[in-house]
Amino acid sequence: MAALAAILAAIGCGLVLPAGREVVDPYREPACDWCAGNRGIEWRASQGELVRSAAAGRVAFAGRVAGAGWVVVEVREGLLVTHGRLDALAVAAGDRIVPGDPVGTSAGSLYVGVRLHGRPVDPARCGLEAPSGRPRAVLVRR
Repeated sequence: MAALAAILAAIGCGLVLPAGREVVDPYREPACDWCAGNRGIEWRASQGELVRSAAAGRVAFAGRVAGAGWVVVEVREGLLVTHGRLDALAVAAGDRIVPGDPVGTSAGSLYVGVRLHGRPVDPARCGLEAPSGRPRAVLVRR
């Protein structure tokens, strides 16, 4: 666990949302790969709010799954940050992005998940603020 904490601290993949943003569905670690749980955190958002990237890296996937938009950023080999429940997408697979770059707009909530070597990690364990104190992932009204 110490190694995981060091990796997460080093990448600074944490996120900050506006004060008072309601968590709709918190992270719940599943008991097994196919068991129930929530592999990320979901916040309430208004439809059309701008969603910005929580991490720097290469967009590994940008598309729709079961009607919702999803953007997966490969931060480094084995470390993925997923932004989900998006309406419109602002990036494409292969794009290079930095924290704060727009990835799309909210469809009514924002999901952020982190996977390290295929295993879900509580996004809150990534730290809540960038070293500069600037937000890493935010929802912004258009």
